[in-house]
Amino acid sequence: MDEDPYFGWIQTKVPTYGETINIKSIAIEQKVGLIPLIKCIEENHNLTKDQENGISYKRAKEIVAEILKEQHQPK
Repeated sequence: MDEDPYFGWIQTKVPTYGETINIKSIAIEQKVGLIPLIKCIEENHNLTKDQENGISYKRAKEIVAEILKEQHQPK
């Protein structure tokens, strides 16, 4: 698509990435019927770095383990 991306801010807490509310992002339109591609553009944020570079299988397992641990802690 040739549409310009829309600028915005992430409004979701992403576990294991620290503060993710209000980090800069862009939404890129795709074909009709597909949701926009959301790309983080906040400089030097770990979520942006991991989205751009990918993560290892080991890192993915660490993230899942941390999320599961948080979900099972008493509130």
